[in-house]
Amino acid sequence: AGGTPAVRIPMNVANELAAKPGDKVLLHLTRSGGDAFDLPVTIAEIARQTRFSRCYAPLELMRRIRDWQERKTNTAYDVTYVYARDINDVSTIREALEKRGYRTASILDSVKRYRQIMLVAGVVLTSLGLIALFTGSVSIFNAAYAAVLRRMREFAIYKTYGATRRMIIAIVLTEAGITAIVSAIVGFAAGGGVCMLLQRLVRAEVDSVLFPIEWWLPLAAFAVACIASLAASILPALRAARLSPTEALRA
Repeated sequence: AGGTPAVRIPMNVANELAAKPGDKVLLHLTRSGGDAFDLPVTIAEIARQTRFSRCYAPLELMRRIRDWQERKTNTAYDVTYVYARDINDVSTIREALEKRGYRTASILDSVKRYRQIMLVAGVVLTSLGLIALFTGSVSIFNAAYAAVLRRMREFAIYKTYGATRRMIIAIVLTEAGITAIVSAIVGFAAGGGVCMLLQRLVRAEVDSVLFPIEWWLPLAAFAVACIASLAASILPALRAARLSPTEALRA
């Protein structure tokens, strides 16, 4: 509107042109047949380099280019990019284009496929986690049961001094809780260290946090470790509490 059109270019184009915002450049358009069209433009902004970086021009500038193309010849385009003002309008635009016989594709399709892949990966990882939790609980149960059997005489002595069943159960479960807390600290520290190491290795390639450590993750680690350890130690604790001192001393 009464001035040099302003365009937005990606960082790699700006580096090739050695240009900066405010510089004026000449947009030279050519096509088969030797036709050319020179259009002076001003660089309004340099976009950060991404995988999908493109040059962006105002609608009026694109209309001038379209008028030049239509004035020269009837040109057919294989691909046309249509940009929506709002993401909610994408489905409506695609439906209107497909009714006219055009094939459409959107970045939302890639997002949908990405979500499907993440859903499948989440199901697989959750299944592996549940299997690991089950096998770990079985190992904890075996370890707690073996520890109770080794300490039968000790529990018998406790009972001869007046220890009740609740006290014996509390002793076994307290030891299981301490073991769970130590295991959660060591396990979460090891997992967090691996995530930080992997993030450091890919930092130069990916400018984002691939392995975020949220505040609720250590709480979840402590909760899962405590629940699994206590649940696996209940039966051994009941076995130790129900055993009479005479049977324990004979064992």
